[in-house]
Amino acid sequence: MEESSFFNYWFTFFFALGFCFWFPMYVVKTRGKGLPDWGLACCIVLLFLFLPLLSLSFIRDVFPALWLGVENGGLDAVNTDMLSESLSQMSTLEQTCIGLSVLGIIGSMILNGFSAWMLYTRRVRRGLLTAFRLMWISALVIVVSVGVLPLILLGAQGFDLVRQSALALAGYVVLLLGITAYLKTNKNIASYYPLERDDK
Repeated sequence: MEESSFFNYWFTFFFALGFCFWFPMYVVKTRGKGLPDWGLACCIVLLFLFLPLLSLSFIRDVFPALWLGVENGGLDAVNTDMLSESLSQMSTLEQTCIGLSVLGIIGSMILNGFSAWMLYTRRVRRGLLTAFRLMWISALVIVVSVGVLPLILLGAQGFDLVRQSALALAGYVVLLLGITAYLKTNKNIASYYPLERDDK
């Protein structure tokens, strides 16, 4: 009975995850402007939906008190030294670190949204190059916000925050590498983005 429940749980989980990923990809591919390539639609959905969701998960790492509530609801925090019932009870250095990190995370989400839009509109070849730049600027912003700022501002205390988010941070970069590799190596992608008159 336990094995059946375990199977049903994971089957439901992956089915829901697959549908939540496939349905936006189908909409992007077939509706509105429409796309000629399923791989391109997949890249756009990853940039517009999945990477921002992954970025949101970093907020738990840089602001664990946010997830504990007033009564510390029994959840495990990343660092017990940062357990406070409110942001105002934290030190100025912790507040600065959290504020800058959250701003960086939100900025990376916006940059990914713009890069997805540049890929979706397919106006000019320069837009494709701009999308690449925006993607990797977002990666730089995430690395600085989640991996560098805690170490600089919080020292040893920030090391636990960085260690907690290291796996997701690596996944973020690997995912961007995969998107970039696909868009660069697929010869058909460039043909979807016409050259401007000045570039001919």
